[in-house]
Amino acid sequence: MVNPSLPSPVTWSPQDKIFVPRLRADLTDAVALLAARPYFVGQQTTGQSFVSANEIVVTMDTELTDAWNGHQEDISPAFAGVTADYWAPLPGWYLCDARIPFSYTSSTPAPFMAGFIAVVGVSSTYGPVHGPIMANGSTSATVTPRCVDLIQQTIGGAPGGQGDFIQPLARQDSGSAQTLSVTAFALPTVSIRWVCAVSGTQPLPVPPLTAVPSPITSAWLNANLRDAVNFLVYPPVCKAHTTSGSVASGTLSSPRAVSPGTVDVDNYGAYSAGLYTAPVSGRYIVAGQVNFASSSTTATYACGIQVNGTAVLWGDALRFAGSGLAGGAGVTKRIRLSAGDTVQLVAAQNSGAALNLNTTASNQTRLIVVWEGI
Repeated sequence: MVNPSLPSPVTWSPQDKIFVPRLRADLTDAVALLAARPYFVGQQTTGQSFVSANEIVVTMDTELTDAWNGHQEDISPAFAGVTADYWAPLPGWYLCDARIPFSYTSSTPAPFMAGFIAVVGVSSTYGPVHGPIMANGSTSATVTPRCVDLIQQTIGGAPGGQGDFIQPLARQDSGSAQTLSVTAFALPTVSIRWVCAVSGTQPLPVPPLTAVPSPITSAWLNANLRDAVNFLVYPPVCKAHTTSGSVASGTLSSPRAVSPGTVDVDNYGAYSAGLYTAPVSGRYIVAGQVNFASSSTTATYACGIQVNGTAVLWGDALRFAGSGLAGGAGVTKRIRLSAGDTVQLVAAQNSGAALNLNTTASNQTRLIVVWEGI
């Protein structure tokens, strides 16, 4: 399949004549991209071994889908044959989700992490950045750390070329080698999906999709063709993170607001002081995580999304054994929001005292919001 192009519909004027070739030029790239966005889902079935205390890329030997053929083995000599690369077919923000189950048979708690690393702008490296730290220990358990991230790719191109690419990775700090799960229902699985152009025009309204008038006017074409295409290529997305702050002790009935202060992207200017205000109505993916510094206190960690300052949609609620390890929790929800609704990252922990957030860049606390559809 030929690599996609970002649509660039024209602005129509009242004196313009409507010719089929011009309409086709505006719609061809839009339909090709929006009907089959760059999207990859892969799994690993080989039980890859991980040495302790190392960031290791996760190979994906099985493709479930790869809409634009972006998945290809690494071309660098150091990683020849490693099928971990997803080469961005075009610039944009990619919503990435990795679930990396480990087979862990020790009763000693140990930290496990899933994450991503990326090449951005050919010469810069993003990450490694992890999801919530899972500190687990059981004699018969599959530990499944997860990472949801929004990663920018600025230079697209053919796989194996000179463009940007993303790699899933994982880490475990048990002190000995561990292997990934090979159980059919618990295979390491990674998805990478293009969700938004790097730049665009905002704010644009949700496409009105009104009935076609007779005669067709330039205003109708601009609202229902130009603005509709531009909005769908450049919808609202947001990502903010922090590596500082603390969360007071409490319960699920008294969640504590977490306000990531470093904004990575907020293309509709909808984020302020920890609060994201939906600029348009629609269906949103909202993902968040909190990672705490090491603690020796047994406690439960929870992470959730608070909607309009009241209802909380909880994600993980994990029992943490202490033992001087770091730990965390995450949440990922699809939420229908009306314009003006707000979402806030919240957390709860019941250690009896305030816990500091993790200060390392790879174990950041963050909030991600992505508009998905009407």
